[in-house]
Amino acid sequence: MKNLLSKTVFEKAEKKLKELLFPVKLCEVNVRLPNNKMIYAKTFKGVVRTDTNHIFSVVSDDYKLITNEEAINLGKKIFNLLFKNINVDEIKPYRVIHSNSYGLCSIQLVHESVNFMVFQQDEWLPFIQVSNSYNKAVSLKFDLGFVRKLCLNGMIY
Repeated sequence: MKNLLSKTVFEKAEKKLKELLFPVKLCEVNVRLPNNKMIYAKTFKGVVRTDTNHIFSVVSDDYKLITNEEAINLGKKIFNLLFKNINVDEIKPYRVIHSNSYGLCSIQLVHESVNFMVFQQDEWLPFIQVSNSYNKAVSLKFDLGFVRKLCLNGMIY
């Protein structure tokens, strides 16, 4: 069967993925009162992109920040638990979706050369989808499974 996963698809996804791997950290939150007095909001932290100082959200003090890079690495560990005989270093980003602010992302990774034949006609590739956000839109989430090689319209099954 002809390989429908072109090199260009992976290159575009890799480029978009690199855009999501920016530095982010939790920072103290200060509030200016009506009398211009500044007070420290000790039970809150701000999720801040440190290279641009963009504030994604304000979260509780006990919030655990997982960067997109950490989320991908965790996803690869989970992938490796399910697919023990597949080299996790060979999975590639296939599709990367993010919000305009980069506060929310969905990263789909596949292994393009490991095929599971179904009924001698369809090829299925193992995949993991990593969803993460800095703006509290979604909690860190991993979806694992198989994608039909012919489904290049973004549908994952």
